[in-house]
Formats: sequence, C-alpha cells, structure tokens
Amino acid sequence: MQKYIQPLTIKILKYFILAVGILGLAATLLNVFYFKDTSSSNFGSFMSCVYLIFISFRFEKMITWLNSKLKRA
Repeated sequence: MQKYIQPLTIKILKYFILAVGILGLAATLLNVFYFKDTSSSNFGSFMSCVYLIFISFRFEKMITWLNSKLKRA
C-alpha cells in the first residue's frame, strides 16, 4: 500500500487549483468591470482567487515535504 502521493497526481492537482484560481479571478473581474457590481463580496472572491493561485505555486513543495515525512514514518 502506498503511503505517499504520486507525482502525476501532484501535477494534476496543481494545475487544477491554478485553473480554478484563474477562472475565479476572471469571473470576479468581469463581475466588477462589466456588470458594474461593486458589492463587498467581490473583494472576498478576489482575495480567495489570488490565494488559490499562490497555493498552486507552492503546492509541489508542500506535497514533497509531506511525502518525505510520510516515507520516514
């Protein structure tokens, strides 16, 4: 039984999170500038999308660290 996450799974999840972040960011910007919706929920959406994009770039490093911990256990 495997105790670590496969590299292919890491790549798929990384690009999935990146795609969701970029699409969410595009939807938020479209909502603000095209539909002229200036509600405060747009700021929260914007920040969460930026956070997802940030996490997608750190994802491989986090999983590599987790795998090294799991292999030692």
